[in-house]
Amino acid sequence: MAKFRSKLPVIDAVRLSWSTWSEMCEHAGVGRFEDGKPEGRMVHSDGAIVDSPGDRWANALLGVPPRLGDTTRIALEIPTSKGTLLAIEGDWVVKDFLGGLHVLRHADFRANFEEVLDEASLQRFRDASTRYDDVSR
Repeated sequence: MAKFRSKLPVIDAVRLSWSTWSEMCEHAGVGRFEDGKPEGRMVHSDGAIVDSPGDRWANALLGVPPRLGDTTRIALEIPTSKGTLLAIEGDWVVKDFLGGLHVLRHADFRANFEEVLDEASLQRFRDASTRYDDVSR
């Protein structure tokens, strides 16, 4: 029986938070959910989507801190061919090599990925993957 090991590719990912919202908009192609694009939402502490976030969304985008006792958090509702994904503040939104979006909880993300800090380490990863491909053929 042949044996295989996984080769995780280098991926693009952004952790969802108010401070990364602009980066997330670009990364995930945020727009209107009705148009098939991911859309920003607010969720209650139990993960239920807030029906009418009103001023909370606008204030958050302007950097106004939430009122004392307000436990709503930013979220991103992502339509996919297999259903809807919901990323909640602190989750990572990962773009795969085909451009598909996936949601990983922080602990799962940290267990499976490490940040590529510079071009040299990225090139070492690519070189090692290429050598493994050559040997495995």
